[in-house]
Amino acid sequence: MENQLDKYLDLYRKDLKESVVHFWLKNAPDKVNGGVFTCLAEDGSVYDTKKYIWHQARAVWTCCRLYRHLAKENRYLETAELCIDFLERYSTDPHGRYYFGVRIDGKPYCYQAESYEPVFCMMAYLEYSIVKNDDNYFNKAVSLYKDIKKNIFFPEVLNSTLADQHNFSILADSMVLIDMACQLYDLTKEQIYCDDIAVYFKTAQKHYFEKIGALMEVVSRDWTDISDISEGRHFSPGHSIEAAYFLLEAQKYAGSQSLGFDPLDVIRNTLQIGWDRQYGGLLNYIDVQGKPSLWLEGNTKLWWPQFEAIYAVVLAYKLTGDEMWLSWLERLHKYVYEHFYDYENGGWFGFCDREGNLINKAKGSHSKGFFHVPRAMLKTIMLYK
Repeated sequence: MENQLDKYLDLYRKDLKESVVHFWLKNAPDKVNGGVFTCLAEDGSVYDTKKYIWHQARAVWTCCRLYRHLAKENRYLETAELCIDFLERYSTDPHGRYYFGVRIDGKPYCYQAESYEPVFCMMAYLEYSIVKNDDNYFNKAVSLYKDIKKNIFFPEVLNSTLADQHNFSILADSMVLIDMACQLYDLTKEQIYCDDIAVYFKTAQKHYFEKIGALMEVVSRDWTDISDISEGRHFSPGHSIEAAYFLLEAQKYAGSQSLGFDPLDVIRNTLQIGWDRQYGGLLNYIDVQGKPSLWLEGNTKLWWPQFEAIYAVVLAYKLTGDEMWLSWLERLHKYVYEHFYDYENGGWFGFCDREGNLINKAKGSHSKGFFHVPRAMLKTIMLYK
């Protein structure tokens, strides 16, 4: 099966550059108004000209990572610069609150209650500071990180959430904090970020649900049972896997802080729970008690959990040598290349129903941009670079 892994890695290297990157950098950049479009149709045409702030930031991060680790090509820097400039001009209102979406020319369009725009702007500024050797953007990144940490641990300072929600811990919050702190430590080697990671590990512990051996999306900060509401039963296989591999990567930074569970077990258990045995692919959302869910898109299959899982199983195989992970790789690879890959136009489709039929042929949207697929592909091939 090692030979099969080599074939997959060779394919991911080829597809990353010739399909995914080619599709997005050909069609997404707006060289007139700045930034990138993400609402791209099957052929790359723009079907909605709004621009989404988190996708501008994600594009910066992705392009800078590709420049550093794939090829030092000017097109990566040119796209990153288009987006950085757009972020500087249009990402926030006069009070510093981040917009979710803006019009083609940067005019404000909408906010979003659960805002992760600052997170991805922080990551964008940090990565851009590395490729440009620019202390100004590094300082912006550090300042944003401090603000984000404060807002997540003291959510009452935010006006967008209700008082009762302050007692909830969101898995995505732990994920992004761990990821940001790891990136800062990798660059600075400052102990404070390792100390932060140890704290975030304690928060992640709260999300571990022993009954299923995986990570729940929403839990109570004080450990009380909230399974009487849908949020307390809400399980995202994609986030459970993504969070688990973040934890695997961060363990070397966390010192003596123990998780109390093995992230490898979380990945394995999540694959077993989330995999659709009838139609294949990872389900989007699951109610862990089998009750009706408030999330009607639960039975859909989205692009990002599938390839995040591919990276996770390749990482798990590299760490353990257990060929069980290669069996999962074969299953995941077959599903994504049968359902999401566009052999004609390049790039990936994003949205399938439970049976694996495309819901639409969009290559991007307000939720899908130039991030998950290139990031996961790059991380996967870098494991064996």
